[in-house]
Amino acid sequence: MKVRFLSAGDRALVVEFGDHIDRTLSDDVLRLDSSLRSSRPGGVVETVPTFRSLMVHYDPVVTTRADLERAIASQLDSTRAWRTAATLWRVPVCYDGEFAPDLVEVARLTGIAPSEVAALHSATHYHVYMLGFLPGFPYMGDLPAPLALPRRADPRVRVPAGSISIATTDRDNADPPLRLRTHTAGAFRTRRHRLVRTDRRNGFRVDQKEGRERQLPSGGRADRWMTAAGLRVLAPGLHTTVQDLGRPGYQAIGVPPSGALDGFSLRLANALVRNALGAPALEILLSGPTLEVAADTVRVALVGTDASLAIGAETARILAAGQSVTLSRGEVFETIVGYGSACCYLAAEGGIAVPLVLGSASTYVRAAIGGFEGRALRHGDFVPLAVARASAGAELRLPSSMTATGDQPIRVVLGPQQECFTAAALAALLGGEFRISPSADRMGMRLDGPLLRHRGGWDIVSDAIATGAIQVPGSGQAILLLADHQTTGGYPKIATVVSADLPVVGRCRPGDTLRFTAVTVEAAEELCRDAEREVAALVARLEPVVDREGFDLGSLYAGNLISGVVSGLE
Repeated sequence: MKVRFLSAGDRALVVEFGDHIDRTLSDDVLRLDSSLRSSRPGGVVETVPTFRSLMVHYDPVVTTRADLERAIASQLDSTRAWRTAATLWRVPVCYDGEFAPDLVEVARLTGIAPSEVAALHSATHYHVYMLGFLPGFPYMGDLPAPLALPRRADPRVRVPAGSISIATTDRDNADPPLRLRTHTAGAFRTRRHRLVRTDRRNGFRVDQKEGRERQLPSGGRADRWMTAAGLRVLAPGLHTTVQDLGRPGYQAIGVPPSGALDGFSLRLANALVRNALGAPALEILLSGPTLEVAADTVRVALVGTDASLAIGAETARILAAGQSVTLSRGEVFETIVGYGSACCYLAAEGGIAVPLVLGSASTYVRAAIGGFEGRALRHGDFVPLAVARASAGAELRLPSSMTATGDQPIRVVLGPQQECFTAAALAALLGGEFRISPSADRMGMRLDGPLLRHRGGWDIVSDAIATGAIQVPGSGQAILLLADHQTTGGYPKIATVVSADLPVVGRCRPGDTLRFTAVTVEAAEELCRDAEREVAALVARLEPVVDREGFDLGSLYAGNLISGVVSGLE
């Protein structure tokens, strides 16, 4: 079987079976996916099947692209059966008025009357080829040819929940896909925003219904997750969320990995309070929260370039980031984000005690899952802590303070679709400067700078996306995708930031300038291993904090300061 192996950075390998949408190609993709899920080659983290390719995410500390490619090649001719009986799902849809904001435009583009568009659209059975983009989005095929529309030149920023969109990315295919996603030309609103269980074995039918239907009342809100110990939010900051090292394993159903934008700093913050390095902590973006201790004592540590803690409500003492401190019940402290970084991390001993969702505490705000009620913190929230009292022992600090990364170029691996771009576009990517626009969040950053022109069309058959991908829509404006990125997309990716430099990108603010330089996959994998060794070395070199007289401050604050009295609660 003939395939192409394409690198998407140093943590993902794309196995491409073709360049169009075809049931035979889809079967080949799903067969390999089934085989890899069963055999579990060493270092494979997860697989993401798409219309015509399979993205294999891997850990370069455990394996390499070269070894993984050989392991995959040995399974390409697998005859493993993966099919099960298909299910037909019927989805009620409203094509009236505000529920079909693009219907008139679709009719104009296709030359078909709006009523005929609705009739044609709802009379077809659709085949589900893949899931992706965002949680629960099925990509479907077998759209009637008269409704085939090109993808939008530039993606929408938002689209209403329940929208059904149509487009074709396969100019040579008579059966273009219908998509439930935002980067498309037409959208019809479903009558109910309800979860539909589906997968790549299933069919889909859209039923036309007239008029509107009253929204069903939502279920009762889940009780707030609380423990006896916590941090009370007096001011939330701009965007403060619970994050850990992410949620791998679910991109095949549209759930992004999420996790810390700067995993390097998150791990150091956890190390300073003696947590597991991936324990849940607070990620603080641009401006920090003010918190009140609602526990006997709590040990916290802040890590971030130029960041600091202001402890005390009136006459605050300033504690630079990079060391732990033990605080007592009622103490108020503010996290101050320095200008050297867009983010910093506040870890508490024992971790933030929120429930795991799909194996992770990370907050994914767009789907309202994970973290604290699936959202950023608000005034009055009570952030639960896993332990009610700090342990005895020395406070710890980093051997040296974190410094701004300066003007270092961001290293990238070209591809996986660099052949879609002109030589001038590749030269502009690697020779130009790009400024991070105000349109930046945890999903991605739009970059102002040289326009990157495509060699031919900019509309490709959707495939999987790796964290750090630089995708370029028809406008030519590059978009650098981050932790909450869509899992699949149909714009070409010119390059992918190496995993060792993702923390550097995560610290960048709107207005900061980025430059890029290309490295090989082998070099990028070694950079990843170097970064892991650097974290381990820094953790091994953590040192106790002592005052000028040599007292161990951690033991002093946690100890029995008045004979016979252990805490104010006794």
